[in-house]
Amino acid sequence: MESINQYDVIEITEDINPKVKRGMQGAILEKYNEDDFEIEILDKEGVNISFGNQFTFTVNRRQ
Repeated sequence: MESINQYDVIEITEDINPKVKRGMQGAILEKYNEDDFEIEILDKEGVNISFGNQFTFTVNRRQ
């Protein structure tokens, strides 16, 4: 299994919510452990994508 580190760019493999969808890319802001991360997603103009009052999202390696 490939190591994922802080500031790596990752691709989302499943929809997280109505705005953060499969295929989008995000940056790892925090690595909690080998499987869980806090990420930030930007749109094509470089604006942070938010959902509700969330500007970062907790994801699992499988997402």
